[in-house]
Amino acid sequence: MNLNRVILLWIAALAVGWLAPGRSGGQPVSGLEDLVLREEYRAAIQTYGEIPDLTPMQKYLLAVCYQETRDVKKAEEIWKNLLGSRERERSLLAIARLKGRTGPTLESEQTFRQFLREYPLSTHLPTACLGLAEVPVKRGKKTEALTLLNRIRQEYPFSPEAVAAGGLLNRELGEYTIQVGSFSDYLRAQKLVDDLAADGYDAYLVRIPDQAALSYRVRVGNFSSRAAADRIGRTLKQANRLEYFITH
Repeated sequence: MNLNRVILLWIAALAVGWLAPGRSGGQPVSGLEDLVLREEYRAAIQTYGEIPDLTPMQKYLLAVCYQETRDVKKAEEIWKNLLGSRERERSLLAIARLKGRTGPTLESEQTFRQFLREYPLSTHLPTACLGLAEVPVKRGKKTEALTLLNRIRQEYPFSPEAVAAGGLLNRELGEYTIQVGSFSDYLRAQKLVDDLAADGYDAYLVRIPDQAALSYRVRVGNFSSRAAADRIGRTLKQANRLEYFITH
């Protein structure tokens, strides 16, 4: 399941709670959310596309259905009409992501930056940062893109966006990395990440569930070869007394 699908299903699941009977804005029409969760987008459009009194959240989901059926103009039209509603936050982000896939990269970049200015504490920041990072990748601004991708991996380590950022970093810099610690205590793992980052290393966390317990792995960087990773690993061992091994 790709990242877009994960985000879509999460928003649809959230909608079920938002659209409970008794909310302001009138009695909601039921059933649309279930169709979206089942990915029955055409059925949702056929059933609800002409209903005038949908709630803002339902209109947002209907726009998702249009997008998934490749009617991107209709999707963008609905999201733009929602910018004056309580769904402005999600709609602005949806427009930015849509333009990132189908429109001029400059327009996409401007919309992502607008979102980040307006919603600096949004729960959707990882999605916005990833979308913004993909713009300089397309425009050939590699340094800016790598900075944003590393930020996502460091600041939102357990998000789907961190996984996507890691994949892009692997592609751009190399798939080898150094593991310097494994902890059951998140705070100890995060402290090591912070200490290494303060020393200038691209350190980050990976959360690994196993049969015994949840462990937090501390890893450093991306390298194009095992030899390059080993050189940095030996430096870390000498300077910080950290045992390491190379993984990819």
